[in-house]
Amino acid sequence: MPLLLKPDLTALNQLAAAVEDFAASHQLQPSDAMRLNLVLDELFTNAVDYGRQPEGSLIAITLTRSPGQTLVTMEDQGIAFDPLDIPPPDLEAALEDRPIGGLGIHFLMTFMTDLAYRHSEGLNRLSFRQIDSPPGTETE
Repeated sequence: MPLLLKPDLTALNQLAAAVEDFAASHQLQPSDAMRLNLVLDELFTNAVDYGRQPEGSLIAITLTRSPGQTLVTMEDQGIAFDPLDIPPPDLEAALEDRPIGGLGIHFLMTFMTDLAYRHSEGLNRLSFRQIDSPPGTETE
């Protein structure tokens, strides 16, 4: 069942709590939970800040477990935007020369796999997988 969130930044706390509950109930390693939360926070924030979501719409996020991985789908009714078409940020540039933003999509492409985007019938649908870190790789 998807998590349905109002397209408002105040829903970030609800999103973070849902990811935390999901991670705990599926015994994700803390680093995997942190990466999942970071990517979803960034994607949700972009959808709210730039997506021009219609009045009364909701952003749907579905988290599903299968052995060794978490499957994620995010759907919204904002303007069509394929994050997979965005060039990677220049991480070698000096901080003062870098444009603001762009790291959220970089995190998505760095931490997740099997990314797919589709815009159909007024709906953005982004899906991806997070592969579990090997057991025992957590650092303290």
